[in-house]
Amino acid sequence: MHPLASPAVTCSKCKTVWVKRPYNEGSAKTGTRYVLRDEKVMRCPDCESLVETFFKTGKLKHRCVSCGGTLDHCLVH
Repeated sequence: MHPLASPAVTCSKCKTVWVKRPYNEGSAKTGTRYVLRDEKVMRCPDCESLVETFFKTGKLKHRCVSCGGTLDHCLVH
């Protein structure tokens, strides 16, 4: 894996992208989570919970039972 690669998850229904950076440049803060979404699209708390679990455990459930969206994982460089 590329040393600057970060895990990212997208939801097909929520149109949201979650990215976890292991560090912030110029800051002592670590493990920051960034969320990118179109505010016109629905927000699903269950997707948020599934992504938080993924960032903690590395295990991703690939379908949200609440919104029906497909969750996909990739790496951001």
